[in-house]
Amino acid sequence: MRPLPFTQLAVTGLGAFVAVAIGVTLYFSAATGVRSTQELIAEQAESHLDALESRIAAQLAPVSAQAAAISAALGEGRIDLERTAELDAFMLGTLAATPQVAGIGIVDAAGRVRRWSRDEGAKREDWSKRAEVREWLAAGAKQSDATWRAPFWTPASRVPALLHDLPLRREARFVGMLGQVVTLSRLSETLAQFRTEHGVTPFILYGEDAVLAHPRLAPRASGAGASPLTSIAELGDPVLARLREAPGFEPLTLRTLKRAAGGHVQIGSDPYLYVLRQIDGYGPQPWTIGVYFDPVAGGQRAQMLGVFASAGAGLAVLLAAALSAALIGRRLARPVEALARAAHAVRAGELEHLPQVPPSAIAEVEEARRAFEQMVVGLRE
Repeated sequence: MRPLPFTQLAVTGLGAFVAVAIGVTLYFSAATGVRSTQELIAEQAESHLDALESRIAAQLAPVSAQAAAISAALGEGRIDLERTAELDAFMLGTLAATPQVAGIGIVDAAGRVRRWSRDEGAKREDWSKRAEVREWLAAGAKQSDATWRAPFWTPASRVPALLHDLPLRREARFVGMLGQVVTLSRLSETLAQFRTEHGVTPFILYGEDAVLAHPRLAPRASGAGASPLTSIAELGDPVLARLREAPGFEPLTLRTLKRAAGGHVQIGSDPYLYVLRQIDGYGPQPWTIGVYFDPVAGGQRAQMLGVFASAGAGLAVLLAAALSAALIGRRLARPVEALARAAHAVRAGELEHLPQVPPSAIAEVEEARRAFEQMVVGLRE
């Protein structure tokens, strides 16, 4: 086996040792930094979704609670469909307590309706000849719990809305249906306020391509046979328009999401991160709530770029340290290399023209150099 030159061993060995030591440290440091930043960004994204879900619940949960209170008051006899003056006072009071509710109506088993709104007060109508009302009453007679219905056009004002209904019974006898209307424009106003407070754009999707609520969604005019919901294409939001075209993988910044799905879309030179979550309990099919982050205001890109910049700086330090270690190894090996050349010259009998052996900072090498020079002096004599 051929022995290794000391110079090569000193240069490559010391350089490699320093590179490995620093590299391992930098790797774990960078991996920890990336992971921590990922978790921070994912936690921020999910916290926005949590806040949005809570805001939606704060808007709609009181509607369910109010329906239960009205049903209890009717069942206990505190209000009666025939005592209209007392009924009107009670219902207008409950309407005042829930500003998110645009109107309340009670349709009795015969199809006669009494409804209350802020603009018109109490109003009585006969809907008994409407086929959809008769079907609604027939289904309600078999219904036991409160239900959120699919988005619909309100019969009177023809605006897109959600209907929360509950069958009313007195002494186990079905007496009618209670309906409360929450307009979709009210939900969009809530989302616009959420955007101002949190600096992200929230939205609620219904199905594959319909928008239930969005900060820029204006009240929609009625149309013959038209859906009460605005399509993604009609909304004009470029991020939502590209949402279904987004790659089927989560970006690096969102790979630690636990209770949501994430992705990104590219609008020009700007990447937009988004997170989505499905929620149940507000209709026949789940809603998809989501937020997307402005590429500048969101800060997620800057956070990850900061981590990568730190990793790049660490790599530069690694290269500098490895190069410095190689140079130091080279410097330490020079006296040994010179001593080997001088010994080779002595073996060849060239005592008068020996290579100069420089002093060394290593004690053992320096001692060997002095002993070698004394030996050369003796050989010359």
